[in-house]
Amino acid sequence: MKIKLSSLTVRFLVIIILLPITYQASSQSYNYGLKMGVGSFNQNWEFDGLPFSGWKKDKTGITAYIFGELNHNDHFGTKVEFGYLKKGYYNDLSYEGSDGTIYDNNSFTVDFNTIYLGISERITFFKSKIRPYVKIGVNLQFIPIGEIENKYLIVVDRSGQLLWYGREYSYSDNVNWNNITLNANIGIGLTYNDFLFIEFEYSTAITPLLNIDHIKVHDRYFGLSMGININRLF
Repeated sequence: MKIKLSSLTVRFLVIIILLPITYQASSQSYNYGLKMGVGSFNQNWEFDGLPFSGWKKDKTGITAYIFGELNHNDHFGTKVEFGYLKKGYYNDLSYEGSDGTIYDNNSFTVDFNTIYLGISERITFFKSKIRPYVKIGVNLQFIPIGEIENKYLIVVDRSGQLLWYGREYSYSDNVNWNNITLNANIGIGLTYNDFLFIEFEYSTAITPLLNIDHIKVHDRYFGLSMGININRLF
């Protein structure tokens, strides 16, 4: 799979990597721990010329991460996260054709077991027992190809014909799903006593899950999680 990046995206990645270097710490510290929560996941299916393009209905799924964080100083830190997402969407497609016929597909839920690897820069504004922060970064999301092959979307074209979008069933013989996607994320959070934290995060795709002539698919999620810095227990 090839990931194509625009010049703006490359500049963004360089800034994320170099930002902490510009603020050298007199004494660095580190944290490592666990983070768990829940996410609201969705996918946007953009069909060429068809009336049901747009976001599906949100699906709720769990999120779980382990992380390591290097604190450069009191205000900047770099965090690496490795985790699991239960991504997906809820599908409920129906529309009225030009002849007045109502096309209605059965409602169903699609979920994907997804591996997550991310790096982000945390910015803390002041030092206190309760510390608000923001973070911004990028992440890679990996969906095992078997997850995609066996979970596909049924749609109806303008003539009323059922179409299956997937690898095994598709009217296109050249549907190549990108099972590794690059995403951008931004979040806000609160840390208590440098031990417990709560975080709200938004992640959106930079590269699509599918991009062919007649259809483009990308996803996003909102997540709420709670975590602990395990090293602070010792």
